[in-house]
Amino acid sequence: MAVELMPRARMRVRSGLPCLPQSIPCYEKKLMLSVPTIQNGPMFSWTKSIGLSGSCNNLSSTDSFDCVHEIQESILFWFITTPLMSTRSAFFAAILSVAAGQRDILSIQQQRLPFQNGTLRDVFISPSGTLKHIQTIRIQDAVGPRSQFDEIRSIIVKSDGSQLLAINDDALFFTVRLEKTLGDEFDVSEAVIYPMRDPDGESIPFLGDSDTDLDGNPRGLTIEGAYPGEGRGELIVSFETRRTLLKYPVGVRSRTSVDIDISELFDECDVGPQALTKMRPNRLLPGYLLMICDEPTNSDPNVYPAFAYDEGVPTRFSVESDGDFFPVDMAGLSNGDVMILFRGPDDTEMRIGFVPSRDLTLAMRRGDTVVPQIILEAAESDGFNIGRQSGLAIREDPDNRVFVYTTSESRSGGRPTLLTAFEWIA
Repeated sequence: MAVELMPRARMRVRSGLPCLPQSIPCYEKKLMLSVPTIQNGPMFSWTKSIGLSGSCNNLSSTDSFDCVHEIQESILFWFITTPLMSTRSAFFAAILSVAAGQRDILSIQQQRLPFQNGTLRDVFISPSGTLKHIQTIRIQDAVGPRSQFDEIRSIIVKSDGSQLLAINDDALFFTVRLEKTLGDEFDVSEAVIYPMRDPDGESIPFLGDSDTDLDGNPRGLTIEGAYPGEGRGELIVSFETRRTLLKYPVGVRSRTSVDIDISELFDECDVGPQALTKMRPNRLLPGYLLMICDEPTNSDPNVYPAFAYDEGVPTRFSVESDGDFFPVDMAGLSNGDVMILFRGPDDTEMRIGFVPSRDLTLAMRRGDTVVPQIILEAAESDGFNIGRQSGLAIREDPDNRVFVYTTSESRSGGRPTLLTAFEWIA
């Protein structure tokens, strides 16, 4: 029997749960499946172990609902894999245990897709370098109309590619395990969900829970340094309705967050910036937080205000993007280069822009406008499977290879949630 203790987490419970009597404890369940390697046929066997732990002390009928919502929990995805010509599909379920004898099961379908339909093209060459497509995975809820994956907003990835950390519109963090399969490809194997907490230690409400719950809708996520996995690290999250940035000093398990006061930023950004990243290209100098507003300046519809913040006075510069492509996420390399994800005006187009460190440094120093070099442009009208793009992450592995990840959210018109991986060769 395996037991894994998790911190308390606030979860949305879709099925109606009765109040629990005081004598019934709240439990954590963890279902672990050992899946054999598939060669020429479907999976025919698996093993499992279940661990139980945790309780809600002094539970009364009036606070049992909070007990159901704030429990120790773990979510695991299990796979049933079958070969289907050249496309491999995996079906898995997220097992959410909310109380003794109560659980929510989210049936999810995962399927590999080509990056562009009707072609095997997987290399995209630009003057700055080459993006080589590794894989695109479609993740969707096979039963219910909505899942926690529907509203992924921003991601970061561990340097070895084994874990991903994401945020969604419900003010939740979730860590996702990525299991290597063939070459650089991977499968999603496990996710654990944690609540975001405000500076008072309270769980940030879900946007839309009531007319007064205006604290939700996280937008951007970044981290100080490389992501070590398991939700650890100094995390920074921007919020739309709060118009603020919150720092989580020890990661997703932080009991409280710290408000980062950058009033100058919100003078030009109507809402919290969705595109942000923490940079430290010179280890001898302090790092700085880069942020780009997703609304253009009043004077030029192709210029977006941007800021570099090193805990002093923010340095203002600008980023140029034409065709109504606006920044939705960004990530930096250890040498100071930056990539910016842009989404088109009708949510069916994307661009990835590349900004060399020297150009970025010069623009920040002079307060000038930097023009990203477009290293990838794709549109659904050309057969690309891109969805409504929302997140971008970069990881540099121990062998100095660079990988780029993008995500899309499916909240708009039933669009798919996609996770795409590339290798970047400069």
